[in-house]
Amino acid sequence: MGEVGIQNKLLEGFCDFFLVEQRIGAKAYRISVGVTLAYSLVAMLLLHMSDTSVAIQATSLLCALVVIFVVRYVALGRPPDSDVRHEVKSFHFGWKGVALSGATVLALIAVTMQFNIPPKLQALSVNFKLNLLTTQLDVVSAATISDSQLQDRFKTIQSTVNSLSSRVPVNPNDLLKTQTAILRVLKTHPSSEQKKEAGWGAAVDLNLLAARRLVGPRTESPPAGYHMNSPVTLKNANLTILGGPSTFYLGESVIVEQSTVIFDKVDFIGTGASDAIVVLGEGSHVLVQDSIVKNIRQRVDGILWNDVRFENVSLDYVGGPIRMQNVTFRGCDVFRLITSQATGELANRITAAEASGEPITYAYDP
Repeated sequence: MGEVGIQNKLLEGFCDFFLVEQRIGAKAYRISVGVTLAYSLVAMLLLHMSDTSVAIQATSLLCALVVIFVVRYVALGRPPDSDVRHEVKSFHFGWKGVALSGATVLALIAVTMQFNIPPKLQALSVNFKLNLLTTQLDVVSAATISDSQLQDRFKTIQSTVNSLSSRVPVNPNDLLKTQTAILRVLKTHPSSEQKKEAGWGAAVDLNLLAARRLVGPRTESPPAGYHMNSPVTLKNANLTILGGPSTFYLGESVIVEQSTVIFDKVDFIGTGASDAIVVLGEGSHVLVQDSIVKNIRQRVDGILWNDVRFENVSLDYVGGPIRMQNVTFRGCDVFRLITSQATGELANRITAAEASGEPITYAYDP
């Protein structure tokens, strides 16, 4: 058959499908819907994609599958030289199948989004995966795992956490339990530098996500410059203090007690206060991110530092957990860290980081 004959055959096939027969079979539609739904579940539960992305991709996939079946029908359907002709019909099962398939998938997606089902399913999947990985990281099993295997597990945890959208209601306790397991492995087993970096990164990311889940929706926006001449106490308050950016001039300290507080884009400049942020008692979660701490003393433990720069700060440690990610130092006093056995490694890293100008990521549990 020549090129013109092939073109005529394809053209006639398309005309038959769209104007005469208008059908490719119920089986094709069932396959299209089934494949689309299966992909949607995999995307939500294993790839942790957002429900909006899943909806767009599922609709595109369904349309692509239907087009594939139409092309297949046209290529392999009724021979073009057949004398059999059918009555022209305006709306046969073919168009009904396309419409019904699309409506079914869109309706299912709409219902799952309306009842917040995808994030809940993702949360169940993530909680199960984290619990499984935590079990695998216990002291007994970790002793038999190679450094490369542990690094892979740390990276799996980190990628799982970082892929989650803000709508996924993952359990903060599971996040904190997993980070504790990671740090226990690093503390009880000899670790290479690569394994430490991977473990610290995963632990801090877990803590970051836990803090963001615990803080709640309340947000306060301070003025660009705020002078604190008396202590400011945040007690039993879960909130985000979001600067634009903002600067706190600290004649007195910010005190956090029994609260979850995120300081975002808020700089702390000492003007007489003994410490920038004081965390009292247990049960508080404090996250400082995208901020500068300058000309003051500050405990490094008990607070999660993310994308923070310390300038001319006297760093102190009094026995709590340490969490740092992408933290830089300029002209800081590490004497109190050097004298503590627990923070000697951190002091050395800070000294090296000051010399190189590179940020550090570090995590430690007492």
